[in-house]
Amino acid sequence: MITIQFVKAWLKYAALTVLAVVIERGTIRDPLWFATITGLTVLIFTGISLALYREWRAEQRGNGTYHYQFVQHLDHD
Repeated sequence: MITIQFVKAWLKYAALTVLAVVIERGTIRDPLWFATITGLTVLIFTGISLALYREWRAEQRGNGTYHYQFVQHLDHD
């Protein structure tokens, strides 16, 4: 279940990165500036992807930051 949450988060960041590159293409006319800004955007996306991957691997090994606690509700009459 946690894998699906990480995949959804990664897909969200990937979609935002694609949107950012499209906006950059529409607003930046100089090819050198476009390449520089797009490279920075892709570098940030790569950093976020690596951080998500590290957290996912840590969670798979059992030492991640996500903790679940199952509580059984008992009806006391």
